[in-house]
Amino acid sequence: MADHVFNKNQERESQRKELLKALYVNRNAKTENRIFMCNKIGILLWLMVITNVLCLLLGVFPSGESIIKNGKYIERPGYGQNAESIDLHVIVNEEKEDTIDESIGLALQPRIYTKQEFDERVPMAKKYIKKNILKNNQSLHNIRSSLNLMSRIPGTALQVKWELNSYVNTDGTLNNQKLDEKGKEVEVGVTLSSGSYESEFKLALKILPAVKSNKEKLLEDLQEKLVENDRNTNTKTYTELPNKINGKTVSYIEEKSDLAITIMCYGVFLIIILSIGIEHRLQEQMKKRELQLLLDYPELVNRFLLLTNAGMTVKRAWGKLVSEYQDHCREGKGEMRYAYEEMIVTWYELQNGTSEIKAYESFGRRISLAPYLKFSSMLAQNVKKGLQEMNQKLESEAINAFENRKEVAKRLGEQASTKMLLPMGIMLVLVLVIILVPAILSFNF
Repeated sequence: MADHVFNKNQERESQRKELLKALYVNRNAKTENRIFMCNKIGILLWLMVITNVLCLLLGVFPSGESIIKNGKYIERPGYGQNAESIDLHVIVNEEKEDTIDESIGLALQPRIYTKQEFDERVPMAKKYIKKNILKNNQSLHNIRSSLNLMSRIPGTALQVKWELNSYVNTDGTLNNQKLDEKGKEVEVGVTLSSGSYESEFKLALKILPAVKSNKEKLLEDLQEKLVENDRNTNTKTYTELPNKINGKTVSYIEEKSDLAITIMCYGVFLIIILSIGIEHRLQEQMKKRELQLLLDYPELVNRFLLLTNAGMTVKRAWGKLVSEYQDHCREGKGEMRYAYEEMIVTWYELQNGTSEIKAYESFGRRISLAPYLKFSSMLAQNVKKGLQEMNQKLESEAINAFENRKEVAKRLGEQASTKMLLPMGIMLVLVLVIILVPAILSFNF
């Protein structure tokens, strides 16, 4: 077991070193690993210190006032409040048996009225109900809209129960659609309760039809006429739509589905999103292309220098590199490389009679990166000044290119580490919040 844990730890250590070596190309892997471990241990130690300090503070400053008074009294919730759940740690000492040390829960009920207190509050509750049941109605004898059927009397422990009828629903709405202006007199039963005490009384209401606007009356009459016509013509092929209602002319237009408009809106939205996405993807591809070109540049210059030092002319060396790349592609040994693809274009230009100076300069302009512009300029100057001077410049350029490649790799490693900082920072903040917030809220200074 110990060997397995040790081997796993060694494997993780090796993987960490490889990752750090890849991220920090020009730095010592062992040094970076030590720095990483020091930072990691430092963060963990800070968390341990903060946790211990908070625990110490909680021990010095009790978390809130004790709910147990004089060792045996607990204050219950007041009138009308909700029951409270309390966790108690109970210790029972027995002479002949082991001590009982357990945690139990208690659902502490709110305080209720005595009979006298209940009777004193009933008249006030009746007055409150008669006043607040009306909502937007004028009086109990002129009820046209919904009622306020409260379930309790605010500021007291009195509960309210309702005994309703077919004209009043449990949510207070009315079934007064078919009533005329004479209305309907009804009674609603009310029961006030607190604990085991109850008091019942009746409320006399007069339900009247709702006040309707001219538009509502017209639409209601039209709906009734449509239903009547449908019922009277249910044996015929067609039903007739009334062209007049209450002396007013009525015309009809079939409502069309707006599905086409919805589809068009979604289509326009998707077109915009896809257009932006395609442009963004193109920019990302260009960034990847530039990165690949920069990474391939040192190898390209070095291979070109080896061929020219071996006695090849610039044109023959160019053709040799193009030929080797094409052979690799045909054999499926390598992926597409932008630098060599541009070299193929230049090679075809040379084969078609384009001058070397013009072809090499065109190669640099197509790539549009400073190292390749410099490389193409050196090749163009070779045509004018000779191969020996160019080789010296290429040797210097090859050294600089490898140094630049290290810088690019270093920058990529720093970008990767920066992306890792955000989730790590979020996790650290969450841990601190989880530890600090409950502790601070429970301090009793």
